[in-house]
Amino acid sequence: VLKIRTRVVRINEECTKAVTTLDTDHMKVCLTAAGEIDVSNDCVQYFQWMFENLGEGSEKFVQEQMRQAVKMQDHRRQIRLSIKLKTITFDKMGSMFTIKNFPTLKTPEEWAGEKLLPFGRDALKQNMMIWTTDTIHTALTSNLNKEMKKIAKELFKNIQVYMGDRPPPEDKGPDNCALGVLVHGYTKLMLRDEIYCQIVKQLTQNRSTQSLLKGW
Repeated sequence: VLKIRTRVVRINEECTKAVTTLDTDHMKVCLTAAGEIDVSNDCVQYFQWMFENLGEGSEKFVQEQMRQAVKMQDHRRQIRLSIKLKTITFDKMGSMFTIKNFPTLKTPEEWAGEKLLPFGRDALKQNMMIWTTDTIHTALTSNLNKEMKKIAKELFKNIQVYMGDRPPPEDKGPDNCALGVLVHGYTKLMLRDEIYCQIVKQLTQNRSTQSLLKGW
C-alpha cells in the first residue's frame, strides 16, 4: 500500500509539471503511469481528452499546447509551436502555395514560346522551374520590358555563380554576384518577383547540398 501511495504522489507531481507545458511525451508518461495502477486526477483526464478528442499532433492539439505556452510566457516554446502550426497548415494547404500559382510567373508554354528557335521548346516547358546549369533565354515572369528581361538573364547567371552552379567570371567572384542580385532587387521593384522565381528554380531538384545551402 505504501508503494502504491508513493507512486500516486509521484504521478500527481509529474502531472502537475506536465500540465504547465502540455509536452506530448511528458503527458504520455503520466498517462502510462496512471494506467498501470488505475488512478486518475484532473490532469490525467485532461491529457486523455487531448489525445482522444483532439488527436496527437493535430492542429487543435498543438493550438492547445500553444495556449498553455502563452499562459506560461514560454517564448521559446511558442516559437517552436508556431513553426509546427505553420507546417501543419502547409501540409493541409500545400497545393495553394506551389510556385505554379505565383501570380506573375509565366506558364511553361509562354516561357518556352519566347525562345527564338522552336528547337528544344518541349524540354524548356518541362524544365522551366527545375534547377539547371544552363542560362535562361528570357525572364521567368511577365510584365518586364526588353531592358528588364536582359537584366533578368544576367541576374540568373549571378545566382548560378553564387550557388556554385556556374564558374565565376574573371572580373567578379561569387559574393559580388550575390551583391549584384541584392542591389537590383532593392532598387528595381519590378525585378523582385523575377529574382524570387529564379531562386526557387535553382532550389528545385537541386542535388548539390552546397548549392542548396547557398540558395537558401
